[in-house]
Amino acid sequence: SVPPPRASGRRGIADWARGRLAGAPPAADEPSPAAAGPREEPAQARWPDLAAVLLMALDSGPRLWERGADHPDAFTARLGTAQQAPDVLPPVTVALAEAGSLGLVGPRDRLTGVARSVLAQLAALHPPSVLDLVALAPGRAGDWSWLGWLPHLRPTRGQDCGLLFGFDARQAAARLRELTRRLGGRTDGRRTVVLVDGDPGGAEARAALARLATEGRGAGIHLIVLTEAPPATAASPLTETLAAAVATTPVLRDCGTVGVLTGPVATALRLVGPGGAPGPTAGADAVSPAWAERFGRALAPRREDGVQAPAPPSTALPESCRLLDALELARVTPGVLRERWARRRGLPLVLGAGTEGPVALDLAEAPGPLAVEGGAKSGRTELVSALAASLATGAGPGDLSLLLVEGAGEGLRPCAELPHVTSYLGATDPVRMRAFTQALREELKRRAAVAEEGGAGTLPWLVVLVDDFDALTAPALGAPGRPAAGSVVRVLDAVAREGHGLGVRLIVAGALPGAAIRVALTGHPAGRAELRRAAGGPVPFQAGRVTARIPRTSTLRPTVTRLDWARAGDPPARRPVRELGNGPTDVALLASAATRAAQGDRAATATLV
Repeated sequence: SVPPPRASGRRGIADWARGRLAGAPPAADEPSPAAAGPREEPAQARWPDLAAVLLMALDSGPRLWERGADHPDAFTARLGTAQQAPDVLPPVTVALAEAGSLGLVGPRDRLTGVARSVLAQLAALHPPSVLDLVALAPGRAGDWSWLGWLPHLRPTRGQDCGLLFGFDARQAAARLRELTRRLGGRTDGRRTVVLVDGDPGGAEARAALARLATEGRGAGIHLIVLTEAPPATAASPLTETLAAAVATTPVLRDCGTVGVLTGPVATALRLVGPGGAPGPTAGADAVSPAWAERFGRALAPRREDGVQAPAPPSTALPESCRLLDALELARVTPGVLRERWARRRGLPLVLGAGTEGPVALDLAEAPGPLAVEGGAKSGRTELVSALAASLATGAGPGDLSLLLVEGAGEGLRPCAELPHVTSYLGATDPVRMRAFTQALREELKRRAAVAEEGGAGTLPWLVVLVDDFDALTAPALGAPGRPAAGSVVRVLDAVAREGHGLGVRLIVAGALPGAAIRVALTGHPAGRAELRRAAGGPVPFQAGRVTARIPRTSTLRPTVTRLDWARAGDPPARRPVRELGNGPTDVALLASAATRAAQGDRAATATLV
């Protein structure tokens, strides 16, 4: 048998380290382990050492991301410790907000260790909403790939890349263009730290880098410039080592502070400020590649409390848009639809894809009808079909009914399979057109009576979608529905006037005087459109499609590919969508799933009753 453990007043190393992470001093009756050395000074808690930094990422303690933009020690990093007395080891720090940029000079294997330490400290103490990190290191992806795990390198300012890396000349040029565009602007407190390791490219890239070093501080941009050189020793004094480094890397001249590694094995460091006077010799803080990899992987899943995920980067409008993708419906199943219906708020209507994500509006809050305008082959009928499908994904048949009206042709017929559609009217049968007109008039009267009794809020929504409205207002001579077209137009006019307070909405493809919201289709390419409202400027988007066949990408099995950090700085790959020639359309897939979801709801209701 195993004997029970002996009670002890001593804490384990892990407990002691976590106490250091929180900034708590050791208890009087609980001495620190021998490896801890002398009792910590207050500055040690203010400037945590690298063991505490790693624990921040591993344990997600209270000190993780503790420094906001207005913190007194914001954007300040510890570079080492200077021994002043046997038991006094004050940290040596550099404040980037004051220095502007930081240069580091020394042998490469030691130099990268110090740089890893500085970047890790900044990432552990500052949240991604306050600090961006950028790495410009052409040909050196192996040394800095660990940075890819950090959330601080995700593009959130519209950069066209996977991560803020510059591992070749093209990527570096793109990152420099993005950064120099911010020069001259005012900083909102959020800052960007740019690692520069090696030559970023040609003369244009070097000139851009020099501008960032001299003007970047005002725009919240700070460089950390690495220059490989022998350490400063008695045989190679500090001034000579620094002069040789500046000759190799001229941008060092514009760095407010430069740290030079010294000593025979380059484990000491001296800071040189703007005046040129070196500071005291300090033991340099540095970490290994394995330490940095563990730190990065530990920090990767961390998220800020109360901070929304960054919006996708702004890009050009896509050439085509699958509505189900804009609706974020990767799986169209009855269960998924029932969950969406249960979360319904208003009448959500997704129109398509914009430059920063889906373009949507709440039809319940619309002050009047919505008109879809455009010429022949501009995609009007396709967009009206997509709007019907979008509405069907936002509310169940018990909360929403759709009426489909064709002015000419049968473009909306695929949507008639949706369980929400209670009437489909083709403008070819005068008898059915008059019956439709009468039924809709009666429905308006019924809703008005319910509203007078105070029960308007209990009525399900009713949306009337009309394609080719122009063919109803001006039917061609000899059109089968010409005798009854006037009655249909008059009842639609009544819907536009009276329906808003009765839970009835109108969507029309064609010119509709007095429309509160307009969608203008340009037709170049098909589906390109602008959303125009009374307030605000036009919003461009690519209209969603629902009558196309399911794309091949929807039937492919998931695959695993090797993560290539060297290519993370490239623009995201945009594969063209290829359709299956013999598969179902998206609207047919949606109608089938919605029908089964509605049947499941009715079965559940019957069981409960």
